[in-house]
Amino acid sequence: MGIRVCLASVSADDVRNVINVSSAEVPDAKVLKMIKRAEITLELETDREIDYSNCTDAEKEFDLWGRDMG
Repeated sequence: MGIRVCLASVSADDVRNVINVSSAEVPDAKVLKMIKRAEITLELETDREIDYSNCTDAEKEFDLWGRDMG
């Protein structure tokens, strides 16, 4: 693996914004569980190591469910 420039992270608020829900409706613990599952799924599908808490802007903008959020 080459050097990675890490600039961003996916937060619970990022996910809630995409799916249009509030923190009262879906608490952080639930969203973080969704993020971790998505991270593992992407790793298995792409054969790449993904770290949602330390990723490039491009990786962050690639939605957890495979849709471009840009």
